[in-house]
Amino acid sequence: MKYFTTVLLAVSVAMVVAIPASATLWDGGNGLIWDDALNITWTQDAGFGNLTFPEASAWESSQSGWRMANGGELSYMYLVLTGGVFSGQNKTGNQVPVDSPNVTLFNIQDIYWTGDHNDGPPPSAGIFNFSYGYGGGSIARQSSHFAVWPVHPGNLTAVPEPRAYVLVLVGLATVGYGVRWRAR
Repeated sequence: MKYFTTVLLAVSVAMVVAIPASATLWDGGNGLIWDDALNITWTQDAGFGNLTFPEASAWESSQSGWRMANGGELSYMYLVLTGGVFSGQNKTGNQVPVDSPNVTLFNIQDIYWTGDHNDGPPPSAGIFNFSYGYGGGSIARQSSHFAVWPVHPGNLTAVPEPRAYVLVLVGLATVGYGVRWRAR
């Protein structure tokens, strides 16, 4: 029994360590996608609004926890869609992320507001372009009309990670073996 327990423990540890920790998007249903790397929830439909920056800011301030994705989050999503390469690929429309083939993101727009703004003449705000994959330092007049991709901190979808399933199965197997062994 001691030998079996030691082997089972070693196999369990090896399985947990061997599972790669890569960023994955999880479809939580109801139009919500959880991002396990950034620990935020994205809306599956990325085509929200054709808004000026003041309209986007007003929408953001009226929400409970939801906000505009910032430039870093939008850059990260572009990399998720291209498999980690800033390639200048057009990633608008409906897209399936390279490492999350069970997720489809809908209505990705050309340009998004990032939430970064400058009130000095002329009033401008940060943007990210999904047609070419750039945005760092890019700005547009606040009177321009662009989309907002809503995000919410944390996991609103409650999708367990595969590692949790492995640990539960190993634990149940151990308990089952112990019950069977004691019955003998």
